Amino acid sequence: MIDLRNFVCDEPDPSPSEIIEHRNPFAGKTHTEETRRRMSISAKNRPPMSEENRRKNARFGEANGFYGKTHSEETRKKMSVAKKGNKNTLGNKRTQEQIEKLRQKITGRKQSAEEIEKRRQKIKGRKWWNNGQTSKMSVECPGNGWILGRIPK
Repeated sequence: MIDLRNFVCDEPDPSPSEIIEHRNPFAGKTHTEETRRRMSISAKNRPPMSEENRRKNARFGEANGFYGKTHSEETRKKMSVAKKGNKNTLGNKRTQEQIEKLRQKITGRKQSAEEIEKRRQKIKGRKWWNNGQTSKMSVECPGNGWILGRIPK
């Protein structure tokens, strides 16, 4: 029997240069002397940046228009009200009443064969892979350094 825990993927990770080339098509290339000379002349002939544009481009520290200021209580209240519509419960604890209501809803509920088959098809063919730090399910090896199986707890 083959021990799948020691199975390591053979797919190499992309090299840093391949990643950079994907993001920047000019990576690894250089301008010719003629092009560099033209760019230099163009930059010297460019008018200086106006004070207004300089302020627009500078956003950090004292250059930021809101630096050293604070929102008024009224403004903070408005911002709070604007965010209240977000129903994302991430990080919120459920009350005992909510827990009981959910428990009552699912207790004794039988799943149809259709629901079970749908869930089964969703994970069919996927396996657990780990790189020593994180685990993930995937049909194929996520990359070099990943081994089959979950991280033991």
